[in-house]
Amino acid sequence: MSFTNLKQRYPELISLMESAGYSEDYISRVRREIEHVLLLADTGSVTSYVDVYRDYERRGVSGDRLTRRRNLLELIEQFDLYGQPPNGVRRQQLIPKGAYHQLNAEYKAVIDCYVEAEKKRDKKDATIENESRTGAIFLLTLQQSGATTLANVTEADVLAFFTLPDGVIQHCTYKKHIVAVLKACVPVYPACERMLAFLPVLRPSHRNIQYLIEEEVAKVKAVLSDAESGISLRDKAIITTALYTGLRSSDIAGMKMDAIDWDNDLIHIQQQKTEAPLTLPLSASVGNAIFDYIKEERPKTDCEYIFISLARPFGKITNVTICSIVTKVMKEANIRQMPGDRQGLHIFRHHLATALLGNGVARPVISNVIGHTSPNSLDAYLSADFPHLKNCAISIEQYPVADEVFLPRRKYSSCFAPLIEAFISYRKVSENWRGITYEPNLLLFDRYCKERYPDADTPAQEMIDSWRGQRDTETNNSCRARINAVAAMIQYSRSRGHTNLTPPVGPGTERAKYIPHAFTDEELSRFFDACDNLHTLASPAGRSRKITVPVFFRLLYSSGIRTTEARLLRKDDVDLSCGILDVKLTKGYYKHYIALHDSMTDLLRKYDTAIKEIYPTRVYFFPANENLGHTAMWVEKNFKVCWYKGNKAQAIPYELRHHYATSNINSWIDEGFGFDAKLLYLSKSMGHSVIESTKYYYSLVPGLADILEKKTNAGFEAIVPEAPHEESH
Repeated sequence: MSFTNLKQRYPELISLMESAGYSEDYISRVRREIEHVLLLADTGSVTSYVDVYRDYERRGVSGDRLTRRRNLLELIEQFDLYGQPPNGVRRQQLIPKGAYHQLNAEYKAVIDCYVEAEKKRDKKDATIENESRTGAIFLLTLQQSGATTLANVTEADVLAFFTLPDGVIQHCTYKKHIVAVLKACVPVYPACERMLAFLPVLRPSHRNIQYLIEEEVAKVKAVLSDAESGISLRDKAIITTALYTGLRSSDIAGMKMDAIDWDNDLIHIQQQKTEAPLTLPLSASVGNAIFDYIKEERPKTDCEYIFISLARPFGKITNVTICSIVTKVMKEANIRQMPGDRQGLHIFRHHLATALLGNGVARPVISNVIGHTSPNSLDAYLSADFPHLKNCAISIEQYPVADEVFLPRRKYSSCFAPLIEAFISYRKVSENWRGITYEPNLLLFDRYCKERYPDADTPAQEMIDSWRGQRDTETNNSCRARINAVAAMIQYSRSRGHTNLTPPVGPGTERAKYIPHAFTDEELSRFFDACDNLHTLASPAGRSRKITVPVFFRLLYSSGIRTTEARLLRKDDVDLSCGILDVKLTKGYYKHYIALHDSMTDLLRKYDTAIKEIYPTRVYFFPANENLGHTAMWVEKNFKVCWYKGNKAQAIPYELRHHYATSNINSWIDEGFGFDAKLLYLSKSMGHSVIESTKYYYSLVPGLADILEKKTNAGFEAIVPEAPHEESH
């Protein structure tokens, strides 16, 4: 194309803009843009206004700057090519937007076919626009995925459209619109019928509609009545009209000067959505707000609409403008400022309907007031009619809650409570709190004292001595475990001068009769095979279990990590680049590192990649869901399922830790590296706070003492000192 016409006539364009009341700044920007276009045209680098726009894109102009350039080019193009003078209304777009303009010829023809067919059926223009827009988006997605013709579309292509990247399924409204488009086109494009069969079954879902509370309404009214609020009279009149009439934004924007019957205090409009006439009473609040705007602020213009734009050339405002006005007023009122808070004008319509319902106004009357053509349209507002919903609630006055339920209750309530709480605080700060063993026994002791000595205000030795006695159901060791927590608490209290009571002393220790199961290679092979072939559900939790069980138990086997430590490993505790576990949530407070075998590290890397697909933001390395790790019961249950599938001998998950220790010890017997050094490394690897704790595992290796004496010419006890039997392993 040639820019000769623009070069000759652009002074006329400037003159027309001046006559129409455009600002000097805007006219100056148009003049500079024309000069820029003519300069590019002289160089031969552009042949159309689209070329000028693309030149801006190539030079990195973006965002608001690019939008302003496009608006200027559209204004100039309309005058140059079509002789259309600037009038402040929406111009034909220089660069067409929307999915339709990106479709290939066949898919465009499908949308055109739908539009033509539905117009013949007198479907509303707004409905046709919405459905064709969704249909175009659907077809563009298929086109971009490689299905460039209707014949090439597969079921997988269709289903992919409804599944968003984050796994969320598209709302059923999308399907409704797509069905409308495809059905209308079946007579012309039979392939559309095949595509209809591919569409998924989506259940309709309805969210609760957010509503205005009375406090929010009061704040809005305060802004509307505040002369210093910074909200214009036009904006106040629009919000006042919405608040007291419930009119839609399109109806407010479309109100003309003759819509107000000042003599009879009535509003007469034709609704934009239903095209049905509507007459409403003109209240004093609404009438005064509109009158003040017209008299004090509205520009002198021939425009027939009541609410017009603020800048020349003055014209009808749009729904987008009204939305920005609502946002401005709510910000001034300091309401609904959180992400996701509903801010549209429709919330005032919803408020009016629910307020009328709550005050007992008949439903047909409400439908007439807010312009519903069908009484059933009011059903959506019933969910926020709280006064009537409240009438359905049943009183619980005949079943009053006892007063003591809500009285502050201390965890410990006996006369020992202050001593116990001080002891726990000290141990926790010292990172030496044995919550698993101490807490339940201290709770039992506290409850025992409260029930046996309810009137006691001061701790007494009699309470401790009666608690100390061994019960018929207890072994020596279980009795000592029950007493040890109380003994530690009394010893702490004595050291602080809080009491002079004597700590309880339990019975003598017993050699544990429990012998861990010694796994054979055949048993382990059958066990891990069962882990790998575990049958699970096809849900996220099922898929997670399918890949977690084989890896979790191999980690216990390979590293000797305690089951609790493995369960509570956080994602950040696992260094997959170096194969190191940073064990922080462990027994007692002895945090330690575990260096993994290369084969185990490789497996954990594969697992990490796979589990990310299920729980991309997980906290724990072995997650039960995004935020939680697995329970001890989960470990026990899955071990039993897999173990007894191929084995009969009794075994528990913790015995994989025993196997780890004894396998290491067995491997040392024929090696030359110092036995004491190996013992130290094994102790560190297993997270033992003292090396004596590791000694227990030597009893599980038959004949080890004789082998040691033969190899080292030293007795077993000289190498491994005696360890107390109650030390945990």
